[in-house]
Amino acid sequence: MSEDASPTPDAVFVPYGERRVRDGIYDAIIDMELAMGPNGLGQIDPHTDLTFGPTFLANKAFLGPDDKPFAVQLLGEFAPGTNVEPTGNHNAPKGKLEPINDKSRVKWNWSLKCPDSAPEPIRHLFHNQITTLNNAIDPEHASPTLKTWNTSHVSDDYPDLIYLGTEKIYCVPKGSPTAATPTFTKMVKKPLFTKSTADASNPSSGASTSTLASDEGSSVSPPNTRKPGDLLSPSVLPGYGGGWFNHTSAARLVQLDICDPDGNLIHPHDWWKWIVEGNLVFATAEMHFYDINGWKTYSLVMKSIQILDKSDAVPVMPRQRVWETQKIPSPEPVAPSPPPLPESPSKYSPGQVNLGRRDKGKKRAVPADAESSPKQKVPKRNGPSTKK
Repeated sequence: MSEDASPTPDAVFVPYGERRVRDGIYDAIIDMELAMGPNGLGQIDPHTDLTFGPTFLANKAFLGPDDKPFAVQLLGEFAPGTNVEPTGNHNAPKGKLEPINDKSRVKWNWSLKCPDSAPEPIRHLFHNQITTLNNAIDPEHASPTLKTWNTSHVSDDYPDLIYLGTEKIYCVPKGSPTAATPTFTKMVKKPLFTKSTADASNPSSGASTSTLASDEGSSVSPPNTRKPGDLLSPSVLPGYGGGWFNHTSAARLVQLDICDPDGNLIHPHDWWKWIVEGNLVFATAEMHFYDINGWKTYSLVMKSIQILDKSDAVPVMPRQRVWETQKIPSPEPVAPSPPPLPESPSKYSPGQVNLGRRDKGKKRAVPADAESSPKQKVPKRNGPSTKK
């Protein structure tokens, strides 16, 4: 390479945070006042501007003037770990697989952090969003089991996070037949070696073409024909299927309100390309409080989300999750105990030891012939004797 040859500015890698500054994306967000208006999460005082009222059972939500859950606007960046795995928040408690069925409430839980390299107004906006969520929590609900919609850290080493959850991603439409109540339709056989009038007029047409076109899971519908809430086959979601699922044929995947930067609704088949760590998002969500069997939870329920800008992260298509049976390892064979070792000779004399009796004074020497002669009884003296 010659000395004059130098990399063009476009060839130089620029981190996505700096690129957003350079390309004016952050400036555009500020100019449009995204999440900064009266409906912005960081701009409201829930207990003053909204009513904390009942929804169903012991649950509550922050309600608007129409007494319905109020949707607030918020801005953030997907935190590490963000994905759209088909199993969602479903897990295997205690290592036992309980497959997802038609009654399972499966959703996605995502985390938002302050956008990377954001200018001061956006950093302050995110701080205000955290403050609103923090101050909306009733101190009387504080307990070790309380789950909240945000995490706030004093140290900058740990970022503040906002937790955002979707609604159910799978459902069974009302009136749909289930595996317990199957229905059967009488089929009609087709004639052999004959052609219908339509086939004769259009020899190139075939039944397979219309079948593929009518299959909801085989092709992606044009954006203008789809809308949030549409029900699709769960099989359109990459990675769906396997032992983790026990859905009946009545189960459907819900089209969530997820849009690209141009405002086009994203098909579920392509969600994995957009729900990625570092992507900048603008969302609306409802502020709910759930009290289920004494377990209290503050939850932001996503109503819509728009991807504003992509990050440098490379999307990874979800793969079918494989359940690996957790086997209890068989105990290792126990070796027989070795025979006890012989006792080592003691340095003390064998026999019984009586530590409570001790002879005082010296013993009288025994004559050598005393062992062979009988013992003689020595008379006891009653008094002192005087030698003459």
